[in-house]
Amino acid sequence: MNDAVMGWVYEGRVMHERLHPHLHGFVYPVFYVRVNLKFWAELDQFWLGIDRWAPLALHQRDMGPRDGSDLSVWARQLWSSHGIEVNGDIHMQTFPRIMGYAFVPVSFFYGYDEQGCLRSVIADVNNTFGQHCHYVVADTNGRPLTEHSVLRVEKSMHVSPFFKVEGHYEFHVREQDSTSFMGIDYCDDDGCLIKTAISGSRQPLGASSLRRAWLKQPLLTVGITARILGQALRLWSQGLTFYSLNKINRMRRMTP
Repeated sequence: MNDAVMGWVYEGRVMHERLHPHLHGFVYPVFYVRVNLKFWAELDQFWLGIDRWAPLALHQRDMGPRDGSDLSVWARQLWSSHGIEVNGDIHMQTFPRIMGYAFVPVSFFYGYDEQGCLRSVIADVNNTFGQHCHYVVADTNGRPLTEHSVLRVEKSMHVSPFFKVEGHYEFHVREQDSTSFMGIDYCDDDGCLIKTAISGSRQPLGASSLRRAWLKQPLLTVGITARILGQALRLWSQGLTFYSLNKINRMRRMTP
């Protein structure tokens, strides 16, 4: 991202493909924003409120430690605790609140070095049970991330009600001048179970790009929640085993 640009609006799609135990997939349109956190206060405008109500809004309390504190400080401390040096810009990608409402399955924090090379990504994940966790993905040899990087982290939180808390995720990051792609494959010892991806093409963040994206999808965040629940109902009706949060917690207590 050019330093002279405070942020971008991406219009694109989310893809979800379940490979096991039943084949099931869907694609739906989305828009999302990516902002340079060093311009956080300057991003505030009529269409995009920063830490306040607006037609579209970003709140620091929705991400990271969820206490409203500085997200760039939190991200750098998290990277430092993993032995990763991020001394350049931090770009945050997320779905904005729409008319005050948001459910964001995942936000991403892209950490760059002083030369503008991508060093690591934090995936900030929410589930429908009100829980959240953070996955720090980086090259195990400390190299910058490229479109050929496959970044593995172990699964640590209950997300889909049709899978246990086991296995791992493989992240695929592809960044180009005008497009972005983030793929996340969920795998176990037998292979890939689910492929998900979010991708889009960008325009500089401003009143016109925000307004245009919102008018195309005025109920984006409500739609995200509705689609998650609707797809879960379809899978449950097909007879898949449902792992509730209580069931997952009981299984963990029984594990030696």
